[in-house]
Amino acid sequence: MQLLSKMISVLFFLTSFSSVAQTVEQFRTPAKLYAGAYTVKIQLKKGYTEYDVPFFIKPDQAESTLDPTLIRELGFSEKTFHFDSVRIAGKKIDHHQFKPMKSEWAFVPDFAKSCCAGVLGRDVLSQFEIRFDPGSPIHIVWKRLPSKSENEVFKPAFLVELKKLFSLASTNDRVCVLNLQDRILKFEGAPVKSGPALFTFYIIPPDRELRVMEITKDARPSAIKAGFASGLTVTEINGESVGKMDRWLVEKYLKGEKGSTLRLTTAKGKQFVFDFAKNSFE
Repeated sequence: MQLLSKMISVLFFLTSFSSVAQTVEQFRTPAKLYAGAYTVKIQLKKGYTEYDVPFFIKPDQAESTLDPTLIRELGFSEKTFHFDSVRIAGKKIDHHQFKPMKSEWAFVPDFAKSCCAGVLGRDVLSQFEIRFDPGSPIHIVWKRLPSKSENEVFKPAFLVELKKLFSLASTNDRVCVLNLQDRILKFEGAPVKSGPALFTFYIIPPDRELRVMEITKDARPSAIKAGFASGLTVTEINGESVGKMDRWLVEKYLKGEKGSTLRLTTAKGKQFVFDFAKNSFE
């Protein structure tokens, strides 16, 4: 009798859990980091055609936008950017209209390539509590929130924090949770500590190689001894072509945030290895 009672209790608990779980729609989507900002693919459907479009996530922007030139290059011919269906990771979202606006992120030579045809603003983001996770594989967890009909008013100080969230001015390697409805912006874990970049540089178009400018003061003596000097052209970092990196990623390498050693290859094929622990060239 006691055993039967326990089994009934367990079944009741599982049924209750299932019911609760179904009321909270949560889903995960792959993401990328581009110039410090998260990007996701969104499926836009018009008639019988579906467009799989990359979008930047920009919480300080009020309206979601589409770049007219880039979306029309994909074959979209309508005058207004109104879609029959909009999905993230296959999940429908309550948003159909996008404002036409040129993407402000696709700059050359600072960025490796044009990335996104649209920007996701607060009109979409406020529908979810969002967990941004830069850990490999980079992904975002979306948790749908109850809809609110009243107009949202955000204090200027909170908008400033949103603008700093994904910025070239400061890198962010921590998990971040954003809930616009409840004005929640919180980080998980300790921030990554990093020093100054090993050297300043500028990007040489069209191949996007790095021209070394000023080497940091502490590393200068070992750089002179190794033959690493201002004016050199760097084509690879740790075996990866710098032509495929944006400035944000290059600076992460040069600050030691991507590994304790740095292997630099010049245009003439010479290699230099810098050890961040020793703060010197080997």
